[in-house]
Amino acid sequence: MVVTGAGHGIGLAVARCFLREGATVCAVDVSEESLTAQLGGTEGAQLVCADVGSDPQGLAARLLAGGAVDVVVNNVAVRSGKSFLEIEPEDLRRTYATNIEGPWFLTRDVVRRWLTAGRRGSIVFVLSLHSDAIRMNPDYSSSKAALAMLVKELAVELGPHGVRVNAVAPGAIDTWSNGSERSRAHVERSSRPVPLGRLGTVEDVAHWVLALSDERLAAYMTGSVITVDGGLGLHNWLLDLYADAADEREATRFDADETTAETRSDRSESQSRITGP
Repeated sequence: MVVTGAGHGIGLAVARCFLREGATVCAVDVSEESLTAQLGGTEGAQLVCADVGSDPQGLAARLLAGGAVDVVVNNVAVRSGKSFLEIEPEDLRRTYATNIEGPWFLTRDVVRRWLTAGRRGSIVFVLSLHSDAIRMNPDYSSSKAALAMLVKELAVELGPHGVRVNAVAPGAIDTWSNGSERSRAHVERSSRPVPLGRLGTVEDVAHWVLALSDERLAAYMTGSVITVDGGLGLHNWLLDLYADAADEREATRFDADETTAETRSDRSESQSRITGP
């Protein structure tokens, strides 16, 4: 199997998850240092230093030359960290090349080989809650939204060939905290709107990637997006206007009482018009 962006974070957790299951993993990352530090010497791990966005077709040829591939996990993603007004053409090209074009053509060339050989396979994309929720990183969010639609398109087009295409959409996943005071404060703040009360771990996501790739568990799933966010996507921004849920309920009760009184008044006036004095 192949996983991109495997040098850190979710991609690394996915690679390790598959390795524990006995899979041979082609771990792809632009940083040879990270790959070597994290997976060097690990049985079953084949380290491939490459930029997915720069030559996805060449990368596909390298991966396929190394043996059969039955699962592709498109995890790698970048963002400029700039606002809409700050982003320059080269920023947008880099984000789209890495997040959309790279996965697109890497997947295409692997699937072409499958179809030629009469093989089945599984593709898993790592999306984001920000496929349809604002993050104030418009290049990143729009690229993830494009991938969300690509998952649906590919599921329909490739399903008749026995190729399943699914995705996971992580929420707030802890891929960066380092124990510093600033980091701890950010974790605490980021955890507040999560119903389960914590940030997700990279393993929380990796287990679902493994499940979607497993014919025993997900043979009848394609075009599906599994949300892994601890309930964060259910957060109602209106609650931010109140100190807590009790305040919101009190405001709602007050509005309801007022509405009821108005309704009674309207009904009395209407009844008077019907019955007369």
